[in-house]
Amino acid sequence: MMRKLSLILFAGIVVIAAAFLSYTLPRQYVVRVVNTETQRMDTSGSWFFANSEKSGSDGTRDIYIIQTIREGGKPKVFRNEDTGWGWPPYFKFDSANVQAEASDLISSADNPNWALVKSYGWRSEMFSIYPNALKVRSIATPEDKPWPVFNIIVILALIALAGLAYRAIHRFWDKRVDPVIDRVADVFDGEDEEEAAKSAPVKSKGWFRR
Repeated sequence: MMRKLSLILFAGIVVIAAAFLSYTLPRQYVVRVVNTETQRMDTSGSWFFANSEKSGSDGTRDIYIIQTIREGGKPKVFRNEDTGWGWPPYFKFDSANVQAEASDLISSADNPNWALVKSYGWRSEMFSIYPNALKVRSIATPEDKPWPVFNIIVILALIALAGLAYRAIHRFWDKRVDPVIDRVADVFDGEDEEEAAKSAPVKSKGWFRR
């Protein structure tokens, strides 16, 4: 039973870690930039905006927006904010430069100028959440999209660490926890046997035995 609970706990930790990595690790999108603008947004109390504490008295502030179209024709909208010294630790301070580079790459469907946008975060239309663009650069064709080497290394390293951690916890459980549980179970089993012996009827012996 305890081993099943430990497996459930471990699975929960894996799910939380996967969601964390999904939001934090950078992603690369091949897009065509169609517009760049600045929008006034309500960022008060939101974890999905960088430096949200710098909002105005009404909880709003100006945010750079990069509007793009992906290869298949689906729209993809990015915000463009400095992360500063906060989390995630990308130490981005050049959002104005990124906006200028994105504006320079604006093109039409007839004469596309493909761009590679490196970003992190999620997109939610319901909550008006956008991934944060980190870098924008021009590429010749969509086939020039590079492999996410950094993400692969990080994920493999975390899988290896998770395996080592699970093995260490498993050994600790077998050597330290299971013996204690077994001793406690033996104690209760012994008490049950004593109570059963006391409550059992006493058989008469000798001359008075019938």
